[in-house]
Amino acid sequence: MKNKKLIAIIITAALTFTACQSSKANIGASTEVSGDSTSVTETTVSTSSIETSEVSTEESKDVTLSNEDKRRIELFERASTVKRDDSEGAILKKMGDGYIVIGSGISRYLYEICPWEYFEVGNGLGDYLAYYNYKSEEVELNGNISRFPKEISDKLNQLNSESTLENVEELFGNPSESDNMLVYNFTAVEKGIEYFGEDNVWLYFGYTDKLKVYIPNSIVYVNRIGNHDYMEEE
Repeated sequence: MKNKKLIAIIITAALTFTACQSSKANIGASTEVSGDSTSVTETTVSTSSIETSEVSTEESKDVTLSNEDKRRIELFERASTVKRDDSEGAILKKMGDGYIVIGSGISRYLYEICPWEYFEVGNGLGDYLAYYNYKSEEVELNGNISRFPKEISDKLNQLNSESTLENVEELFGNPSESDNMLVYNFTAVEKGIEYFGEDNVWLYFGYTDKLKVYIPNSIVYVNRIGNHDYMEEE
């Protein structure tokens, strides 16, 4: 019975991560989980302000799911089986096929849900598994932002939907000259800037025809710097 409840919780949690469509999930910026797969599942739920109910697996199956939802559920379920001391090779086997290889030699493996939401295995430094969602929660540029430290809030309040990434750089700095900013192009039509500020402020500025600002989210399942155990060819 416990396993059924865990699967239902995973499904309930995963369905809230619909950032590929709405980017409205209310999630904390960064979480590192520890322990076995059960604690991973529970932490995933607790970081997303989800009110889980006694949903049965059978009831969850009746929900009409998009391909992205199905992919999200599958990957969260697979991640919940990963143990804290699993090697990179073991993690890849549990996460399954369907990854994109980034880099050569010491590679990163991305399991995409959509371009800005994915699970990552390996980061060039050691055994690693983490979930990233760069559009977890949208910040409304209404001129009345106060949730961040004053300096950051004041800068954000000078921006609106008609602003550009050039305006962002004028306020927050040039990514080519800053250690706390990175340029991202998640799609062919969207350009973006990732910003790491003081007090652990983490923002993503995305621009297509309008500027939007998001609070990203990450959940770290395994992070053992300096350990490598690559999956052997079978």
